[in-house]
Amino acid sequence: MIKLVAVDLDGTLLTDEMKIPAETKNLIKEVVKKQITFVIATGRPYKTAKKVLEELEIDQPMVLHNGSILRDETGKLRICREIPYETCREIMDFCNQKQYVCSVVYGDCDRAIVNMKDDFTVAMHRTNHATEPEISEHLTEGKEAEAVTKIIVTDEREELIDGMLAELQAAFSEKVNVMKSGKYYIDLVPLGASKGFGVKILAERLGIQNRQIMAVGDSGNDLSMLNFAGCAVAMANAETQVKECADHTTLSNNEQGVAAAIRKFIMNA
Repeated sequence: MIKLVAVDLDGTLLTDEMKIPAETKNLIKEVVKKQITFVIATGRPYKTAKKVLEELEIDQPMVLHNGSILRDETGKLRICREIPYETCREIMDFCNQKQYVCSVVYGDCDRAIVNMKDDFTVAMHRTNHATEPEISEHLTEGKEAEAVTKIIVTDEREELIDGMLAELQAAFSEKVNVMKSGKYYIDLVPLGASKGFGVKILAERLGIQNRQIMAVGDSGNDLSMLNFAGCAVAMANAETQVKECADHTTLSNNEQGVAAAIRKFIMNA
């Protein structure tokens, strides 16, 4: 019996128009009424993930910044992992040299620094993070005490992302966890941080075993929680590696794939 559902947002729960269909909302409410924990597991921060829970009219735990931050059902911060400041400098210097656009994210998106002006990246911060980023080629001196929870490398040229991912993994995989986080994004988070780590911690606190967990996702940053969950579901629009990792494939994010998975594996319809 499924006791915890972990669901990604972008490309999974949300349609391409960033909407949640009414039928999906109603099914999620039914899941929560059955005392099943519904976890949003996302690369997004609290500010924008919380809006989704408010729209669903539920109070549930959240795995944020791809596992760097965990918040409980009240919104209270439970875990916050950070990237060492010197590592942040090294990554930013690398990106400057390669002419990669990178964003250094502080706290739960309390502040973000982008290393060069890029309209695509600024728009991403405004939409996904509700943050107006600062533009600076270098990190601000005297801010070493502020926790950096994530670094994002972006490029709207989708065909370049896999090559950039390989270079970043080769350079920094011993210092940070490097993962693809959508068509145009690469996330670098603290070593050990991942959606799978976040879901595992929440499950342990609730006394839930991994065989009682269903996880649904579409991108590389979902692999860790799909590997951990007893019931791993990939969206029809998921990357090939995600489909290969999953136990099942559901409909696309524009066809209410999350609702279809809930009906099949929880409601047994």
